[in-house]
Amino acid sequence: MATFDEKLETAHQALARGDSASAERILAHLLRSAPRHSRANELMAYVSRSRGDVEGSLRLLETATASPDASATAWYYLGDGYFRHRRLEEAANAFRRGLDVRAEFFEALHELGRVLHEQGRYPDATAAYERAIAINGQSFEALHNAGKSLWAAGR
Repeated sequence: MATFDEKLETAHQALARGDSASAERILAHLLRSAPRHSRANELMAYVSRSRGDVEGSLRLLETATASPDASATAWYYLGDGYFRHRRLEEAANAFRRGLDVRAEFFEALHELGRVLHEQGRYPDATAAYERAIAINGQSFEALHNAGKSLWAAGR
């Protein structure tokens, strides 16, 4: 009999193969026995998002990130969901929490810069972009966005 963690890994592999139906079936079973499990909720959020259920995905990510062992990726996708819904302060906080887990997370830094720019916090946006560029100096989008924030800040 497979352990909880083995079943969770099987669900993750199913998602990686694009088999959302199998992943959903496994995750639904796991969540019945452990409804607050961070990784299981995170993976189920990806299933929900792939089906177009953005609200359901956000709820699952909120549950996943309520756990102290939430992954940086869960925080990133929660921030992305908030950003898409124009919940800017919540998005910024989620991206920051992801960076607390993994400081060198390029995508979270870049998206944090985008949120801060939207909020008119141009120096903070520029700082986030500069940190992202230090990780991936080849990102045209990060370089472009840093320039926009610098220009908006009047530097």
